[in-house]
Amino acid sequence: MLDVAEGLTYLHQQDPPIIHRDLASKNVLLTKKRQAKIADVGVAKMLSEGEQMYCSPVPGTPVYAAPETFVPGYDPRFAMLGGCRVEYDTKIDIFSFGITLMEVINGKLPSPQPCVPFASDGRQIPERERRKRDIGMMGEHKLKEIVFKCIEDSSERRPGAEELIELFQCESAKIKQKEHIAKGGKTPKIDVVLLGGSGVGKSSLILRYCEHSFFDKIVPTVGLEFAISTIRLHDREFTLKISDTAGQEKCQSIVPQLIRNVQGIVIVYDVTNRSSFIKGVPRMHKFIKKYAPDNVSLTLVGNKAEEA
Repeated sequence: MLDVAEGLTYLHQQDPPIIHRDLASKNVLLTKKRQAKIADVGVAKMLSEGEQMYCSPVPGTPVYAAPETFVPGYDPRFAMLGGCRVEYDTKIDIFSFGITLMEVINGKLPSPQPCVPFASDGRQIPERERRKRDIGMMGEHKLKEIVFKCIEDSSERRPGAEELIELFQCESAKIKQKEHIAKGGKTPKIDVVLLGGSGVGKSSLILRYCEHSFFDKIVPTVGLEFAISTIRLHDREFTLKISDTAGQEKCQSIVPQLIRNVQGIVIVYDVTNRSSFIKGVPRMHKFIKKYAPDNVSLTLVGNKAEEA
């Protein structure tokens, strides 16, 4: 599907943009090298400002069509009759992409119920509602969120084709990282860093996890400390390295370098200290957005719940 996203990007970046208008699995062909190519541009359309993006409704295959291409009372038997026009843009291709991706995940043709996005009283039916059966079939597939982004009812909330490429590349990077961890003769290592303000209990959490013990009073971390543990994932042994960072403001300079190549980050806040959440969590999140890998696993932990 990354190839399809790249094909849409090419079409949408033309001047004026080209809308395919009938993106569906039947119009995606594979080469001998299994590279996907978008085919059948019979109903494709160039949109210029002069046309104000008003076009014929449901130009392609209805089950893949975006809701804004329909009009109340639409009947596929008479789709080519009349002079009705609806307003839409390149985002209808993004919607069709999402439905096609969902079809690839499920291995089954989409079957929205009802077949048009309007109730008998003219009310528009949300796409997640009329496609809930297909959505349920996806389970917890890792590409499910990309599907949801693509089939937003509002076209403005859907990603552009370029953003789709970024989303797929991010997922690909996660897979490669897992494969890298799983390879190698020696025990693979997973690096995890705990971030949070002073006194939120990062050291206590690490001690509880690694040593299965707990002390009421722990000396605050100075600079940086490490803990090593062994875990089993998918029937394989891993070395887990947990970095405990000092929470004092003066020690924050070590954070950027520390999180550049980690696989996981845990942000810790104190549930009894509102400031540690309101101020501390956003501050740590800024570090993560700026310095951590895009595919890092991020966890938020509220500590000291027993004291709340």
